[in-house]
Parts: sequence; structure tokens; C-alpha cells
Amino acid sequence: MSGHHEAYVINILDGMAARGIKPIVATDINLATSNSVKRIRCAHPSVHFIFSKPPDEISLYGSAYKDARREFAYWRWFKQTYEHSLESISVNRVLLPYIDYALYAIGMLGSPFRHCEFSGIAMRPTFHHREEGVHTPYRRSDFIKEALFGRLLKCPNLRHLLTIDDTLFRFAQKKGAAQWSKVKLIHDPTTIDSVEYKPPYLVSELATRTIPVLLVYGAIEARKGIKELLDAALVLHNTSECPTIVIAGRQGDEAAKIINDDKYISLKLSKKLIELNEFISSDLESQLLMNCDAVWMGYKAHYGMSGVIIKAAAAKRQIIATKDGLIGWHAAHLHRSSLVDVNDIGAICLSLRAITMHPFSNFDQDLLFKYSWENANNLILGH
Repeated sequence: MSGHHEAYVINILDGMAARGIKPIVATDINLATSNSVKRIRCAHPSVHFIFSKPPDEISLYGSAYKDARREFAYWRWFKQTYEHSLESISVNRVLLPYIDYALYAIGMLGSPFRHCEFSGIAMRPTFHHREEGVHTPYRRSDFIKEALFGRLLKCPNLRHLLTIDDTLFRFAQKKGAAQWSKVKLIHDPTTIDSVEYKPPYLVSELATRTIPVLLVYGAIEARKGIKELLDAALVLHNTSECPTIVIAGRQGDEAAKIINDDKYISLKLSKKLIELNEFISSDLESQLLMNCDAVWMGYKAHYGMSGVIIKAAAAKRQIIATKDGLIGWHAAHLHRSSLVDVNDIGAICLSLRAITMHPFSNFDQDLLFKYSWENANNLILGH
């Protein structure tokens, strides 16, 4: 329970508190003294925790065989934790904020929660992507996973299966069989702070820019196409069409090695490459979005979603995105987006040339509500 998962738990607990629901959080005993649990206890002192030791198999990732063992291990852990909880408390409903831990194992073995009603949020199924027009690699396991997913939906005590993937919801709607109607769509919640904030030097400098600014922000990893983007900037460096590239966020080791390569020194000296190698707070994030013209989403070999694309759209920024995965699918359906093959430097150059200066007006409030926790909790806790 860290990062994305922690945010989900805390925000769902907020929704439960507002509705008078008494929550019990069951999690890994190794997290008992973690910062995540401390933050939850601070925000919700009345929450009851159940800690238990997960089996060693949970650490197994990699091959299909290891993935299957991991799912079965989670299924057993869910079952043991649920049965242990019944020794001291009464449970009316189980919610799995990340059912992907044992999604296909539940499809094969049935519910680990006896006859208790349960629901879950699925974030990672991909078996439907190619059929729905998402650009992803072919996987031989897709038909098996689709069958197990269908079996999961037949669990009599499964109330609903919520998904953050529009394409999975569309796929389910086409199926026709009654069990597929259990699939409900929630938009992956994201937030943008609009509070007044005194800009640091970097943001003040961007506010007086005379050429377009392209923003890369968040956890800065090589898989975000950092090298390809900087290589394209080098091609345009001595032209008037090269934007200022701002890389804001903590840099992973591989990304830092790329950014600090001597061949990009000319970009730094001319201020065509500006770094902010630190954690980006929500208020600074807002300021950066307000003071850029476009956002880079050039992921490589990543087929999931990212909340950054929704925030960029809400700020009415141009988006340059990979054509692959859910990011590419969403970008294709968003205004002011261009899709690129991240391995094609020429295509990236064309997209960089097309960036225009676009003064900030206001955030799209309708889009922000659609992806808000208020809206998500209405669906998660209402179903």
C-alpha cells in the first residue's frame, strides 16, 4: 500500500466517513508502522486495522508461471485474512481497491470471502485491448484471461467489478451476457489544486517565456522517452522551432544518466533544457501546467493509463503522446493531441515544431469533476 494504492485507500476512506460507513482496513503486517498507515490513522483515527503476514509467494513476478503463483498466493491470503477477521468482527461487504492482485485466481477458484458480498476495482486487464483498437502487443494468454474474467463475473456474491479502463467497459457492454453488466466504469480519479501559490524562480521564468514550453513531469524515468525527446530537441536546437523543455520531477538513475549526458550540454546552456529534479507538489504541478504550452507523454513499452494526460487536457494544454496503450487511445480522443512513434525522431521533431504558445485561461471544471474523487466515490460506494 504505497503511492497510487495509498491514495485510493485514503480517498475511499474519506468517502466512507462522509457516508457513515465503518471501515476495516486489512493489509500487510509489514506496513503496520509504515508512513502510509500513519497517514491513514492521522486522517481517520477510528479506522480499525487488521494486519496479517502475506505469504512469500507474493514477491514472485516475471514469467506467466510466477504471475499465476502470485495470484493464487494473494487469493489464499485474502481468504485467510477474511476468516481471521470474522473471529472478532462482523463484515457486511468487502472492497478490493486493487482486485488485480488475484483477479484471475478468483475467476478460477471463486470468491475467497465465502458468501460475503464483494466488489473490486480492476486496473490492469489487457486481454480486450486489441479488439477495442488499443495499440498493444499480441499476447497468447488473452483468450484464457478473457475466459477467467468472465468466470469471475459469474461469482454470485460479486456485486460489481469497477474498472478505470474505458475500453474494458466498452468491451463488456458489447458482450450481452448478463454477468458482463456487472462491469462498471469509474474514471481514474485525479486532482489539480487551484490554490494561490507563489511561483518559484523556475515558474516565474516560464511566465515570461517567448518560445513554447514543453513539460515533462512526475517520476522521471527512461521509459517516458526522455532520450528520444532530447535527441529530437538536438536536431532542432539551432532553429527557431525548438521549444524549451522542462523536466520536472525526481529523476530515476537511468533517466538522470541520460539527462546528464554531455551531448545535451548545449541544450542546457541555451536554456532549451531546464531541470527541476525534486518531488513536484500538487500546487507546483498546477503552476507548471498553467505555464507550459504542451505536455510530453512519450512512454515506451507502457500500455496502461496515466493521470497526467487528464490533467494536461483539463489545463487545455497540447499533448504529445505515444500511440501505444491506453495513453495513446485516450490521446486520440482528446482535443489538441498528437500521436507519435516514440522511436521515430523525425516524427517527434514534427510534433515539436507544431507546438504553439497557448496562454492559460482556466481549467476545464467539467473534466475535473468527471475525474474527481467525489464522482468516483459515488460510484465505488454507491454500487
